[in-house]
Amino acid sequence: MTAASATDPWDRYWAYGNLHSFSQVTQGNYGGDIAAFWREQFAALPDGACIVDVATGNGAVALLALDTAAATGREFTVHGTDLAAIDPVTQVPDGDVRERLASIHFHPRTPAEALPFADATFDLVCSQFGLEYSDTARSIPELARVLRSGGRAALIVHHGDSSFVRAAREEAQGIDYVLDDARIYLKTRNFLRALAEKRTPGGGAGGTLPPKAAKKRRAVDEAIESIQTAARGQTNPRALLGPLNYVQEVLAMTGQVGAKEALGWLEEARQRVVSMRQRLADMQAAACAEEDIAAIERRFDAAGFTAVHTAVFEDESGSVTGWRVEADRTT
Repeated sequence: MTAASATDPWDRYWAYGNLHSFSQVTQGNYGGDIAAFWREQFAALPDGACIVDVATGNGAVALLALDTAAATGREFTVHGTDLAAIDPVTQVPDGDVRERLASIHFHPRTPAEALPFADATFDLVCSQFGLEYSDTARSIPELARVLRSGGRAALIVHHGDSSFVRAAREEAQGIDYVLDDARIYLKTRNFLRALAEKRTPGGGAGGTLPPKAAKKRRAVDEAIESIQTAARGQTNPRALLGPLNYVQEVLAMTGQVGAKEALGWLEEARQRVVSMRQRLADMQAAACAEEDIAAIERRFDAAGFTAVHTAVFEDESGSVTGWRVEADRTT
């Protein structure tokens, strides 16, 4: 992620150990045509090439660079920058992946508009769903500055009508319903607070409740039912049921841990969902229409790039995934 907005939602997302922006729908690293695109870019580089992945997140594209080097008998020096407080070597849970990540030079809290590298350092600058979050009037000249003559820039950026962005809109609408219409987190918090007034733990999973707590629990149950009913009419019910599931997990554990501790878990879950909503909003705001891509192309031209090429990027099923942007640095 690289944006001028607050990075806390992205700090939290990467701290959970997600490898890339869509780990909730794609396990492991990028595959299919996205991976093929990056392998093609990396395979064209000479042995000893230097690469920087801008808005690297937890290093998904940087890892593809290392994989391509290993598969072709080459060695690359790979850097990854991100505005978020990334720390992939400690945050990614897979031990094998962490070991491979250790050979990448990561630079957290690094804006794309001010890269901490000398002029003419890299053979390739790449970015997957990242540069469009930045101020491209400033970040694209930075790409030109750090590229060597004969170097190349390759990007995949969000398309306003891609399958990813459309899914983000649906998911954001689901979160809005859960948080703002059904107000399940507020109602569950009220129930747990009423339950915490008891001297002994328990009561979250059945049994006799004090009148006040019982009334609050009925409000929770009604909210759960409304969310489940709304989900049945959706093409993507997970957009509603995912945020609800966190609440149900907290309710299920309340009898064992007590209402006071459950309140802490509920707040952590709420913050996770609020952060998710902000990330989805960031994505929709950054997604590029045709006029946005035309502006990006003009900025590459103005920064001294040649052979600037932009096109709609489609996956193996023909669904729009994003925009591809490729440009050469010849001076």
